[in-house]
Amino acid sequence: MFLLAVFAFILTFLAVAWNNAAAECVEEHHGDLIIGANEVLTISDETFCIDGNIIIEANGHLVIRNVTLVTDASSWTSLSVQQGGKLELSNVVLVANHGNGYWINARDSAEVNIQGLSSGHGTAVGVSASPSSYIVIVNSTLSEAGIQEGAVLRIQSSTIQQMDMVFTGPCPILIEGLNPACFDSREFILNPSSNSYLLLKDTHVDAWTVEVALAGNLTIKNSTLRWVGFSFDKVSGEISGLRPGFYEVWELKGGGALECALSLQLINSVISEGWLIDFTGLTNITLSDSVIGRVRVYDTYVELGIRNVNLSQLELEDGVGQISFAEGEISEGMRFVNAMLTLEGEVSILPTAHIDDFRYSNVIRTYTVVVRTEDGSPAAGALVKLESPGGRHLSARTDDNGTTSFTIPFNDSNYSERWTLTVIFGGQTVMRNMGFMTSSPIPVQIPVAYNTTHNGS
Repeated sequence: MFLLAVFAFILTFLAVAWNNAAAECVEEHHGDLIIGANEVLTISDETFCIDGNIIIEANGHLVIRNVTLVTDASSWTSLSVQQGGKLELSNVVLVANHGNGYWINARDSAEVNIQGLSSGHGTAVGVSASPSSYIVIVNSTLSEAGIQEGAVLRIQSSTIQQMDMVFTGPCPILIEGLNPACFDSREFILNPSSNSYLLLKDTHVDAWTVEVALAGNLTIKNSTLRWVGFSFDKVSGEISGLRPGFYEVWELKGGGALECALSLQLINSVISEGWLIDFTGLTNITLSDSVIGRVRVYDTYVELGIRNVNLSQLELEDGVGQISFAEGEISEGMRFVNAMLTLEGEVSILPTAHIDDFRYSNVIRTYTVVVRTEDGSPAAGALVKLESPGGRHLSARTDDNGTTSFTIPFNDSNYSERWTLTVIFGGQTVMRNMGFMTSSPIPVQIPVAYNTTHNGS
């Protein structure tokens, strides 16, 4: 009887818990919530649950007031305000049950007014102001806030974990004093001709990042930055010496060996974590002797050399080309989406590295093996074999020059494998252990066979 009573109590408890959980969502919406052009929608005084994005189309208007907004999406949830649209958030709590959080993006001529915004435990919230948009944030806590040149962003009585600034135009801009601090009242001018600015009042900023893109012309002085990013539309030449640390006077701009449209100067400033580099146009560049957080290539043809670079993340999306490595390492993530790419040279892929995304891509690695006898003559007809730990076998014969090659497709598992290279010639066998990114061409020398007759035994 006691066990039955306990069982009945458990069932009752679960039923009550289930009903309470189900009652949490006063209203649910499945898929994207779209506020059409010239439509006005108000959501107030409830818990509203969604599993898609929120899209405010041109001249649409969404008001969310006194609401807990809950998403069950497995990734970021986007609140996108299109051209001329308006978004008002007042006393709103954002909760992401499974994903990373929410990203609020104000497009061209959009307006966003945020007051009293907070988030649930583990839920990140970011806001970005695109050119010609206008955003006001009051009494809120955000993981990230960003402003592009041409926008207006006003923040008061708030806490921002990371503030991002993006500069794109040729007008020379001087920004000074980007440091972690509480700002009583400070205005940063991004572009005087377009009346673009960032205003901070009684607001604490934990960290700063800046990005120089397209034809941006920026000087940073007396600042401490978490990240500095470049976004090149078209570039050729070489960039070296990008590392975290203190820069008394440092400059990157087009001219001489480097051809690009953007310009950045650092004066008495510190970069605490590193550099981020994006390539979006025709790219023929070598990165050397650097520590770089991320290299991202998308929607372009690329010939990229990476020499003696400690690289955390490598990404290629909608791109074609080749990447040649020499020394260095990849320590974190790799991402290949709709990419056609040839990898050359040698780089250490650390055990901490992983494939974050590999879709619709053809990434190959070509090995050339050159076999010579001890006197340096080509070992024509040598049998060369490659074997993977998973039992994959490849074999070929060398040509008259003692050369053969193998092409191995890159995927989300074999990049960390160690292959066995075996060369057989003239009764001699040479074995070598090699990684996916072992330097090519691979030289193999065949020793002279021990001649028992010649040695009299």
